Amino acid sequence: MMANTKKTKFYAFILLIFMICFSSCPNTMLSPIENFIAKHGINSSYSYSVLFSFDGKEDAVKYMIYESETNDPKTSRMIIDSVSNTDLSYSYSRSGGYGGKTFYYWARYSDGKNISSYSSVSSVTI
Repeated sequence: MMANTKKTKFYAFILLIFMICFSSCPNTMLSPIENFIAKHGINSSYSYSVLFSFDGKEDAVKYMIYESETNDPKTSRMIIDSVSNTDLSYSYSRSGGYGGKTFYYWARYSDGKNISSYSSVSSVTI
């Protein structure tokens, strides 16, 4: 009978920990940025620029933009880490000739505690 009481107390303790965590731990995923668009900027034979625009989030304190050569955000790298929440249009310049190569872009934002999931993908062929 004593072992059953210890087991019950153990499960009650675990339940209490989960309840505390879920009530006070921050949500790790915010809703994604909407209407994320990447498009060509001014190009030359040795560089290109990509212009980004998207709908802002009221609780955003910064925005991040990611780039990858594959259509998978897990393979992307951050190219813009902005601290501004007022400028919802960014440009990114990169040198080199790419001859028809496609780059994929995603955006995320942070509210200071949490980071959103990735936006839908937008691609540009250079």
